[in-house]
Amino acid sequence: MLVAYISLTGNVRSFVDKLSLPGKELDFYQPLEEIVGDFVLVIPSYSAEVTNMISTFLEYQNNKQYLKGVAGSGSLNYNSSYCFNAREIATKYEVPLIHTFEFNGRDNDVEKFLEGVNKLGITETDQ
Repeated sequence: MLVAYISLTGNVRSFVDKLSLPGKELDFYQPLEEIVGDFVLVIPSYSAEVTNMISTFLEYQNNKQYLKGVAGSGSLNYNSSYCFNAREIATKYEVPLIHTFEFNGRDNDVEKFLEGVNKLGITETDQ
């Protein structure tokens, strides 16, 4: 399963680097990139611009049909805004919110994320 992600401060990149899955970093300023095959998104909580950029990416070509789930990074200090970008994308595109974690995540966040991906029932041979 491919993990597509955006990392504005390096936290999401650091999290994805801990995974045993291939990753593809998206360019915030050039979101028109096609992904052919199932993927999950990992995105930071930053601003409404992140949601807009991810929506632009997902609406490009057939990207949204391959989106299988979303995870988010954020800070619990922001209370109800914690991981709001991931929640908005999951709702808008009707896919599961796999996991949320603080900053670059801990080992148990990696485990929970991978469990969430496994629950999607998609194997590498499905790609």
